Amino acid sequence: MKLSGKEIERFEENRTKNYLRALDIIYNSQKILGLSDEICERACDILEKEIFKDITKMEEIPYKNRQPKTLASAAIYLATVEYGDAIPQKKIGKVTGASENAISTSFNEMATSQGVF
Repeated sequence: MKLSGKEIERFEENRTKNYLRALDIIYNSQKILGLSDEICERACDILEKEIFKDITKMEEIPYKNRQPKTLASAAIYLATVEYGDAIPQKKIGKVTGASENAISTSFNEMATSQGVF
């Protein structure tokens, strides 16, 4: 069953706001975590692809209950994994305020969606 028009409308209202918050978290975490510009750019690219998916044909809203700090953390972790320089999820969570469990769950979803695993 496809999403209702009301569900899509609510999602659209928050999509850009959540994206901008998550971007801010990525850039604020860059120096603290020692992220290179390339990793930071890749994390932002991952985040953009995940947040701005076409949801009109989906059965559920992706990352519906995820906070921007969790999405940013998962994107950072995925980018570091792709570059072969993985930073522990626990360390990322301490900087961003996201729980290790939430990062892990979102990372698995993003990695699958991005074709990493």
